[in-house]
Parts: sequence; C-alpha cells; structure tokens
Amino acid sequence: MSAVFLMKILAIDSSSRVRSVAFCCWDVGRPFEVVVQASSASQRGGRLASLIEEVLEVAGQERSVVERIVVGVGPGSAAGIRSTLAFALGWSAARGTEVTGISSIWALAARVRKERLAGRVMTLVQGPSGRVYTAAFQVAAEGVSEVNSLKLVSQGQLRDAVGGWDYLVGPEVLDILDTASGDPQPSFLGALPPQLALTPTAGALGWLVSEGYDHLDQPLEPLSLASPGFVKASPPRSVPERWARSGGLFLGNEGWFEASGLGGDWSGGAR
Repeated sequence: MSAVFLMKILAIDSSSRVRSVAFCCWDVGRPFEVVVQASSASQRGGRLASLIEEVLEVAGQERSVVERIVVGVGPGSAAGIRSTLAFALGWSAARGTEVTGISSIWALAARVRKERLAGRVMTLVQGPSGRVYTAAFQVAAEGVSEVNSLKLVSQGQLRDAVGGWDYLVGPEVLDILDTASGDPQPSFLGALPPQLALTPTAGALGWLVSEGYDHLDQPLEPLSLASPGFVKASPPRSVPERWARSGGLFLGNEGWFEASGLGGDWSGGAR
C-alpha cells in the first residue's frame, strides 16, 4: 500500500464460532476500507496469532503500524472473548497500542448493512441457561441506530418479541428459534420474519469505529447481563483442636499429645 492513512486498525471478533480478524484503514477524504479480512473456526490457543500474522502479511503491513486494536466483547463466547482480550492487552502492554471494546451485537447490525439490507432488525445471540440476548436496530445505507437496547430474555419472552421485524439475525438464529418454538406451533413459526444466520465480523467492528460509533466503548471484559451464580458455602464446623496424627501423637493447639486412638481420651500433656 503506497497511501499514507490517518488511522490503521486491527479488528478482532471471537464472540461466535467463527473468529474474524481484519486490517482496516481510512483517511480524511478517503472512505473506510477493509484492506484484508480473514476468518477461522474460533478456538482457544495460538490460532489467533497466526491469523493476525496472515492478515498483516497479506496487507503488506508490520505490527508496528497498528495504531488501534478493536475487540468485539460480545455477548457470546466468553472463552473466545477472554482469549482475544488477553492477546490484545498483551500487545498493548508491549507496544502502547490503544485497545477499544465494542459490542458484537452492534457489529451484527453493521454486518446487515454491509449485506446491503435495510429495515428493522432484531439480533439474537445465545445466552446462559437457555436465555437469549436480544437487541433491535434500524439499519439503513446511512448507518445503524439502536431501537431496543440489549436485553437477556427467556424463551417465553423471546416468542413474544420476535414478530414485527424485517429480519432476525444472529450466529445461531435458526437453533435459537427452533428451541423457542418447542413443539411445532404454526402460529409462532409461520409469523417469523426472514432469518439471517450471520456472525459478527472484524470488518464491521472497524467500520463502527471509523463512523464514530466508538462512543459505544465497552469495558475490556466479556459483555454479559447475566447475574453471577454463587453457591452458598456450608456453615463452618467447630473444630476445637487443630490436629494431625503421626503414629500415636496428635498435634493440638497447645502442642503434641498422646492419645489412645481416634476419639480416645487425651493423655499426657504438651510435649
């Protein structure tokens, strides 16, 4: 690339089963461009590093030119998002590169625009315990605007919410709707809008930043509306002596004692 660009971005999304990496750039008076984008099956481990190297090599760029890293923080695969954030934050610590987190749900809406579709769009992403993340957008050639903010809904709530949109979009939208339908219910299935099984892309994240949507910055952690699950601990047991057995000796709070056996009488005294 011979042009000198104002901003060079490395964008990464690992919130779905498809990991996406893109090198993007733009300049004053020059439109946003996804120079190179590549994807692979999302997984933990070193594949992300090699995918990034592949993208930069094809783009003819070195790591040193990257001025900003944009990470899709979900909702979605917490493991994939955490591994990507760890990589991005390690890069940032070594090179001082700015890291920005953007909701992958917004990237889904931007992906619909990229497909040259428009209208009222509901995004669906699988959540914990059978629940579903939903958000709604108005998508047009001019941009994307939020209609309904991100929610975590039950299957029953989802059945009541999916009607009246132009498109239903998400990485697992077909599986989600199949689960929500339960037994065949023509009144539910027949009323569904067209479904698009799209995944968030790194290029969509880059576009959001280039268009000023980076005011949607999210904390650099997996985006979740689910309450943390806690297991109540058993009440503490009262143990009068801290002891351990070594032959016929027991270690108590006051020292070593002799005893006739487990549960036997203490004999002797501290040694």
